[in-house]
Amino acid sequence: MTPPVSEASPSPPTAPGSPASPGAQTVTIGSDENDRTEAERLLNDTDARLAKVDRAHLSGEDASNYRQAAEFARSAHNALEQRDYLAASSLAKKAYVLANSIAVKGPSP
Repeated sequence: MTPPVSEASPSPPTAPGSPASPGAQTVTIGSDENDRTEAERLLNDTDARLAKVDRAHLSGEDASNYRQAAEFARSAHNALEQRDYLAASSLAKKAYVLANSIAVKGPSP
C-alpha cells in the first residue's frame, strides 16, 4: 500500500536572481542589528582598555591575554566590515573578556 499523498502542492522553484517566495526565509549575513550594536559597543570598550595597557610591564599570562584579545578584536573589526555581525559579536565578547582579565597598572601617584 502506498502512503497518502499530501494535498499541498510543492512550491515552484525560483529562478536564480528572482525574489524568493513570500513564505521563504532567507538568511543574510548581517541581518541582526542587535549583534552589530553589541559588537561595536564591546569593541569600543575593548580597544580603549587595550590602549591603556603598558605592554612592557605585563606578566606572561597577561601578555598572552593581551595578544589574544588584540587578535580577537582585529577579527571582530574585520567581521564588522564584512557585515557578519553574529561573528563580530562573538569575537568582540571574547576580546572584551580577555581584555578585562588583564591587570592594568596605571601610573603611581
